[in-house]
Amino acid sequence: MELLKDVFGSAQEISPFAFALRSIAVGFLLYIEGKILPHRSGGQFAGYDFAFFWMMGGITAAPLFEAKISFTNTAVIIAVIYLLHYLISYIAVKNRPFAKIVLGKSIPLILGGKILRLNMAKAFFPLELLLSDMRTIDAPNISEIEAAVLETSGHVSVLKKI
Repeated sequence: MELLKDVFGSAQEISPFAFALRSIAVGFLLYIEGKILPHRSGGQFAGYDFAFFWMMGGITAAPLFEAKISFTNTAVIIAVIYLLHYLISYIAVKNRPFAKIVLGKSIPLILGGKILRLNMAKAFFPLELLLSDMRTIDAPNISEIEAAVLETSGHVSVLKKI
C-alpha cells in the first residue's frame, strides 16, 4: 500500500523501484495522450495547439522530476486541460469568429507581386523565411509570385503568377 502511495501520491522521497513504476505510469499516460490528442504534424499546429502540447508535456513529466508532485493530481490536471482544449477546439470548429480569436487569421505577405512589409513586421516574419518558402516552390524571384500568405499554422502558402 505504501508503494502505491509513493507511485501515485506525493512523497518526500521515493525509492528507485517506485520511481521506475512512476516512470512506467508516465509513459502510459503519454501513450494515452498521444492516442487521443489531434493527429497533425508539427508544422500544422496553431500557436494555441503548440502551447497546449508544450504545457501537457511539462505537466505529464512533472512527477518524474519532483517526488512531492502527486501522480493522481497530475492525471486529473491532464484530464481537465485536455477537456478544456477539446471544448475550445470544438467551439472553434463550430464558430468562425471564435476561431479567429483563438487560432488567429491568415496574414498576406505578398499581394500582386509586392511584398507587404508592414504585415511581415506585424507577424515578425523575416524576409529570409519568405524567400526560403518561395525557393521550395521553384520561384526564387518575387516577380514570379502573385501572392504569399502566412497561414495560422505558421506555413506559408505561395501562389505563382500564371
